[in-house]
Amino acid sequence: MIYITKRRFGDQQKIAMLAHIQRLKFTILPVPNDLIYEAAELKAEYGISYADCFVLACAIRHAAVIVTGDPELSKVSHLAKIHWV
Repeated sequence: MIYITKRRFGDQQKIAMLAHIQRLKFTILPVPNDLIYEAAELKAEYGISYADCFVLACAIRHAAVIVTGDPELSKVSHLAKIHWV
C-alpha cells in the first residue's frame, strides 16, 4: 500500500494513508523466518507475486480474510477466504 500510494499520488497522500491505517488500529505483523519460507513455498507452487504470497501465508496462519481487488489472488482462492472489492 505504501509504495503504490507514493508512486501514484506522492508523499503527501502516502502520509495521509498511513495516518488512516493507524486510526483503524490495524496490526502490523512481524515477519518470522517460517512465514518467509511459507511465502516462498506458495510462490513456487502458485506463481503469484511474492508480496501476495506473504498476504496469503498470513491469512492462512491467522484464519483471516483477504480484502483485495487483485485478480491474481483468484488462483489461490481455495486456500483462504477472500473478500473481493
